[in-house]
Amino acid sequence: MLYKLRHLLALTACLVLLGACGGGADSSVTTLRCSNSADCSTTGVTVGEPFVQKVNNLEVTVDRGPAGLFSLSTNILYASVTVCAPGARPGDSAAGKCVLIDHLQVDTGSVGLRILASKVAALGLLPVELAASANAAGVAGRAHECYPFVVGGLWGPTAVADVGLGEQWATALPVQLIQDDPGAAVQAPMDCFNAVNGQILSSASSLGSNGILGIGSVTLDCGVLCLDSHYANSYVQYYSCPPGASSALACYPAAVGANQQVFNPVAKLGKDLSNNGLADNNGVVLVLPAVPGTGAAKVIGELFFGINTRNNNQLPLNARQIHLGVDWQNSLSPHGFDSYLSVTTQFNGQTIYNSYLDTGTNGLFFTDSSITPCNAAVTGQATWYCPANPLTKKALMSDGDRPGQNPVEISFVVGDAGTIAAFDTAIAGLAGAPASSLGTTSSFSWGLPFFYGKRVSLSIWDPASKDAQYSTGPWYSF
Repeated sequence: MLYKLRHLLALTACLVLLGACGGGADSSVTTLRCSNSADCSTTGVTVGEPFVQKVNNLEVTVDRGPAGLFSLSTNILYASVTVCAPGARPGDSAAGKCVLIDHLQVDTGSVGLRILASKVAALGLLPVELAASANAAGVAGRAHECYPFVVGGLWGPTAVADVGLGEQWATALPVQLIQDDPGAAVQAPMDCFNAVNGQILSSASSLGSNGILGIGSVTLDCGVLCLDSHYANSYVQYYSCPPGASSALACYPAAVGANQQVFNPVAKLGKDLSNNGLADNNGVVLVLPAVPGTGAAKVIGELFFGINTRNNNQLPLNARQIHLGVDWQNSLSPHGFDSYLSVTTQFNGQTIYNSYLDTGTNGLFFTDSSITPCNAAVTGQATWYCPANPLTKKALMSDGDRPGQNPVEISFVVGDAGTIAAFDTAIAGLAGAPASSLGTTSSFSWGLPFFYGKRVSLSIWDPASKDAQYSTGPWYSF
């Protein structure tokens, strides 16, 4: 597939800080920094039905975040997965070869499983080995990756693991191990450091999670540009580092084959012989309960794997699909806009081409000068909106490459972001202006608040699929 290296889709974890309870602007996630856990007590309201394990689902939650952080994460969707050395399974004879990792952020705006390296150190996962022909220096090595997000980025080696998503498994899955050892010999190279604006995220406290479960709209995290190490006019995404390298100076930009790139774990799920040989790997259906205007301490939801593969993940007969752009070279655009892997949002008289649904973004981010911004002393940043009373707004979402086609009107609420002081982890009306790091390009990020109270289907684009609904491009339906 011709994937464009577009990490303002794959990297839309636009996790802007709300620095209350003592402040703190050193993280890329929305957290309340508190001196101890008692200071971050919540209102205690839980919404959602008790989770019931099925063949193709995973429990997802919005809660206070990984234990021991003494911080409160806001609007971050979490899940737990099992990571095993290839061939091992929990409870089999390969004792110590599997580990359950909790509080991974579920991110529909990025691709790939990325885990703090220390969480799987005992498993002895095999590194992704690259041949000498993969780089200009002709030196064989192990794959390392630089993966930028809108705010900050990740650095670390890649390895192969078997990953359990509920009762289903993605086998021989290339994953990234987020380097969280400050004493490791190979730290992020300067090119990566510059690409992430100096913000290398290397701990649970900086991430607000133990890693990222990226289940976005494509199968690979890079695609054709990394097949031939086409990094001109960009940052280097994949490196080859010789075993025993003493610094990143010994690493070289590398070409990485499709079977070695970090892969979407959902797209890797295997066929189920008991389900007519179907695989639940063509997308996901996310179901989250509505959150009251006063917020909630915990939200319990459900992530179904597959679309139209079982009774529990069917699209309604009248479901409208909003298609993401697939024109990575902008050849279809009469105006030169970049619609790749984006949809169109019409709001306040503007047509915004850089729009996307993203559980990895903790608020709704858009520009509206008529909404009162927050007092920075209250929220830590003035980019959040704090209207005196909740506002109801409307926008129109349509196809990415062909704006206006398949339009769906969306009504949403903008509340006072200052209510974060109530110490709730789930806030439906959290909204703000796009972070300055997004540059001058107009954008509309439909973050996690969009998903509350909805059943949202997000397909995965797979050109090899025999079903044209999935081979021609990805789409959203809700």
